[in-house]
Amino acid sequence: MNRKLLWNNICLLSRFEEEYINTLGIQELDVDYFGMGRETGLVDYFKNEANPWDIVVSTNTDVFQDKSLLHIRKETLLSLVDEDFLPKLNHPNLYSEPKFLPFIVIPLVIVINTGKTHLRPKSLEELCSKEYCGQVTFGGIHNSAGRSLIKIIWSLYGKSSAKALLDNSVVGSMPAASFKKVMDGEVPIAVVPTIFAARSGLNDVITVNPIEGAVAIPSFIAINKECPKEEYAIFFEKIAKNKEFHKILWERGKIISPYIEESHIQLCYPEKSFLDSLDDCEFYEFLKKRDSTTF
Repeated sequence: MNRKLLWNNICLLSRFEEEYINTLGIQELDVDYFGMGRETGLVDYFKNEANPWDIVVSTNTDVFQDKSLLHIRKETLLSLVDEDFLPKLNHPNLYSEPKFLPFIVIPLVIVINTGKTHLRPKSLEELCSKEYCGQVTFGGIHNSAGRSLIKIIWSLYGKSSAKALLDNSVVGSMPAASFKKVMDGEVPIAVVPTIFAARSGLNDVITVNPIEGAVAIPSFIAINKECPKEEYAIFFEKIAKNKEFHKILWERGKIISPYIEESHIQLCYPEKSFLDSLDDCEFYEFLKKRDSTTF
């Protein structure tokens, strides 16, 4: 019986990732793809506990952080503490849960259209001050980019600062939309993935890695205990530890990989104690208040 791999990694590279994995000819794994433009969302898939799966790789942080999803089923998951990549990614908080192993990380940084503002923020905290009202954009509250940004602000500076960031911001539906706002000069500052920030230098746009570190959106790996070692060993050998794959993802997506030293930058990711104590209902209600303001 083939084992089921659920794949929801880098949305902008999703079709490439599918093509690349198909070329590997892994007969032992059936791969289902999720994410933007796909028929089914991974969160909805996991809401039905009867849905089969053996391995999941995803940058959808809700899958791992929402208490009603994999978080509550941790006793059914394999400990991956002995499957660490070498060298490790340079943030211990990413390794605080032994059932979730980082594969790659999408970092969020600050981009500034210097022709449209005198402001030069160096930290995420600055974006929460009144001076930045209407000067910031990010996307969005329904995806991992926006939610990761809000959670790190909340964890570092409190809920009031997270609210201030939302009040200051023109919230986009997706990071691409927010980056376009900065490139067009409509909003001067954005927090976006480095895949967009790599275009800095155009239209007077510069990139700043915030003092706190780039906001980490980890792509975690989780494995069902029922998956035989022979099958998940093939997954690690052919995909997760495939250095050529990591190199291509770095070149095309400017992600952070444990295998690409050049990709390593300072990161920030919430402590496990914060993620464990955060009330999901409170968080979603907090986001809902800004639901109608997105573009």
